Amino acid sequence: MSDFCEITGMSINDANKFEFIHSKMIEEFSPKEIDEKYLEKLENEISTSIKRILPHKSDSKQRESLTNHLSRTLGKKFKSSDVKSFGSSVTGLNIKGGDLDLCFVIPGANQKSTIQNMAKVLRGQGMENVQPITNAIVPILKFKDPRSGIHTDISVNNTLALHNTELIKRYSKIDRKVSDFIRLVKYWSFHRNISNSFEGTFSSYAWTILALNYLISEGVVPNLQDTEEKMLIEINGNEFDISMDNPETIKLSRDIPLSKMICGFFEFYSNWDWSSDVVSIRNGGKLGREEVSWDNEDPTSIDLLNLGKSDAKTGKHHLPIQDPFDINHDLSKVLTAQGELQILNEILRARVEIGNGLNWSKLCETVEPERLADLEPEDLFHDLRNLPIKDVENKRTKIQGEINALETKIKAFEEEKSVSIRLANAMKGIIEETSDIRSEHKSIHIGLKERSKEIRDLKKERDLINSNIVIPLKYIEEQLAKVYKRLTNELNVRYIPSLDKEISDFSWFFELQEMHKKAKDAENLHNKYVELSKQQHEDIKKLELFETKHDEVTTKLLAEEPLLKDLKLGRNGAKSYDKRVYNINRAIQNGRSEFQKLRREIGRLDAWLRISKGGGKSNKGRSRKDSNRGEKVTSGPVTLGDLSDLLAQAGQSSSTKKTKKISSKKAGMKKLGNFSAHRGTRGSYNRKE
Repeated sequence: MSDFCEITGMSINDANKFEFIHSKMIEEFSPKEIDEKYLEKLENEISTSIKRILPHKSDSKQRESLTNHLSRTLGKKFKSSDVKSFGSSVTGLNIKGGDLDLCFVIPGANQKSTIQNMAKVLRGQGMENVQPITNAIVPILKFKDPRSGIHTDISVNNTLALHNTELIKRYSKIDRKVSDFIRLVKYWSFHRNISNSFEGTFSSYAWTILALNYLISEGVVPNLQDTEEKMLIEINGNEFDISMDNPETIKLSRDIPLSKMICGFFEFYSNWDWSSDVVSIRNGGKLGREEVSWDNEDPTSIDLLNLGKSDAKTGKHHLPIQDPFDINHDLSKVLTAQGELQILNEILRARVEIGNGLNWSKLCETVEPERLADLEPEDLFHDLRNLPIKDVENKRTKIQGEINALETKIKAFEEEKSVSIRLANAMKGIIEETSDIRSEHKSIHIGLKERSKEIRDLKKERDLINSNIVIPLKYIEEQLAKVYKRLTNELNVRYIPSLDKEISDFSWFFELQEMHKKAKDAENLHNKYVELSKQQHEDIKKLELFETKHDEVTTKLLAEEPLLKDLKLGRNGAKSYDKRVYNINRAIQNGRSEFQKLRREIGRLDAWLRISKGGGKSNKGRSRKDSNRGEKVTSGPVTLGDLSDLLAQAGQSSSTKKTKKISSKKAGMKKLGNFSAHRGTRGSYNRKE
């Protein structure tokens, strides 16, 4: 029996892995017709899902805050003339877990080097998973903000993306159903793990184009780019037609339920002929490959899989999607062999399961749930609802202990960082402030500072002499002896030097004498320099002993830190301490990130304890006692928004104080003002006119 399918060329394992693609290739793909009752059921499920996948209003505030922070820090440092948001944050089509897309406008900037330099700055700020992607058509900087949990993509001078965003925004404004439909497609692709261009599948933007392409092809919405009013712009020497209609007066051409839109989407693309057609919303639906000269190039995804190269990129234009403005750009350029087959298989799977009556939540069941571990659960208290209050309180106590230990650890790191900086500076001779130093080694610091200046002066004077005298002292002395002997020896009658020769020898002798004097001075300066340097080194050793005195707890914390464990402070001195400071900074950033997570968890536990004990005004998602039976009842899940409201209420209640009674005498004095003894403010004398 062959290990490969004779019809498709797939291995048996791949045929099972991509079973829906395989069944279509061998012409056994026959999904069931979609039942009307199923559509009614799906409509209800979708209506509930839409509410859950929408980010809370606090998400937009966090995105705005992060944008302002990056604009202040990166924008100022890299002289950006403007920072623009684009993508789903602007179109309003963002879902939970969606990225924040930012474009920094920096005239004349080199995109790749700017992205790499920005990455260094963001790592210094404590951002997580900082990845500069400089080999893409448009270089991107990806990272995660640890405080808000928002994944962010930064590009430089990617201004065409702003026009793409405007086009999508105009389509979404035609009708609420359009925006809801696009969100549902994005939600499905996100959870099925086929919505990440950096891992070889379609981008979220590509799925948006696919959703709009279906709506335009089916006549649900008009083609906004089919307009007589033309607008051309030039970017980096290339001309683009960004013409588009304003949708204010445009309505849906066909009003159909969302459930039919979703089912129609999967039906439409399960029958799409990728071998001959290009997705093009600019063209009002599809475009023939020959019209854009986009041939389906080798290697195929199956060939790459059979070669064990599933992560390699396929040939060009396998699942072609034309960008609406940059018409020479194919959005499928990012696909790997694995990614292409996953996309096709998931579309066919969805069509089959819809025919089988699978509900929406199962249709969007998360592939590899661990990758979304940081995503907020729909119910923030899902893991606490069945726990006794005592267990929750114990959990809170444990986490508070971890927070206290982490605070101690961060404080120890901060102290060690200060010590390492001081020692590095001491070795470089940069000693300026001694006010915060312990008296037991203050004198050493002052001595180091004074001696450092003397060492620098000696070195400067010595080097100046050596730069003018290129002959070593030993060679000067040898030459002096030879010339002196030649000038003072008895004359050889067979060889009598000429007058010019004697003048030359005497001149050279006097010159050597001067050079010898200067070289001796340089040698003396050097010896003194070496002596002072040795003394400086001994004092630095004493300083190290003083500075690195820690209590037992701090010493243990520092010894357990992986970043500092194998770091040896060698002879390089200042460089060793500079490296230690860098590693300590990384340890502090990691600690602060963990501290934020623990603080957030404490807030969540406090909110649940308050709900369980009957605190707060909101009944949504909280446990309460039924007035008739005295039983505890839970009304539903609590979202991030509910938690924010509860914490706000807690803040208000804690700040409520009883009104303090003031005696009538004191009240009268308050009206008159403060006549007690005080310095007041000194004013200037103004002469009356």
